[in-house]
Amino acid sequence: MKVSCVSGLVAITAFALGIASPAQAGVTFYDTQATFNGAATTALLEDFSTAPTKDAALASLILHGVTYTGLAGSPFPNVFVTSPGYSNYGAAVGTTTDYILAANGDENILASFSTPYNAVGFNAFFNGLGDGTLTVFGAGSSVIGTFTFLGGFDPATGLADKGYLGFTSTAPIYGFEWDTTLGGELNTGFTNISVNVPEPITLSLFGAGLAGAVAMRRRKKKTG
Repeated sequence: MKVSCVSGLVAITAFALGIASPAQAGVTFYDTQATFNGAATTALLEDFSTAPTKDAALASLILHGVTYTGLAGSPFPNVFVTSPGYSNYGAAVGTTTDYILAANGDENILASFSTPYNAVGFNAFFNGLGDGTLTVFGAGSSVIGTFTFLGGFDPATGLADKGYLGFTSTAPIYGFEWDTTLGGELNTGFTNISVNVPEPITLSLFGAGLAGAVAMRRRKKKTG
């Protein structure tokens, strides 16, 4: 599989693990929103503001076609939507102003998409307490790319702050895993997930197909 990284400010080492999908996906990672936006046209999918339960540990959470499952945390593996106003994230984050998906305890969170995408990006919160990894999954839970942010720092700034991570793939993306170090001491997490939007030609083909189906249904009614 081909994995590369585009950095806005610093050089990054990205590497792939696991078995490549048959399509041999090419995954590219981005460490700033500007570079990600330059590579993909996306729309906001999730900011966690509509999560029905906030500030409480949940084994999983389903919103807008995405299932978020906790793989770590205490007293049980969980996800945890923090409301604005938390001050126990990375030192350079300050007091949060977002709804953020984190965990009660260490953060190891799996996001599984009911609809696959080819571009995904989000605001990421770093704690600087040890390496973190972002793993991208293709069909059949195959690993198509893995990115390590060394020391748990924002790769674009070298700080434990609010940054950005994104990735694009030549093969469909069915999910990703966020896994960080010592999130039980200083939170990490992500929010404002954006995904690629259909190309205009795709939308027009869908519209044409829908119109054709409606017309056929009407003809059947008239001749029935």
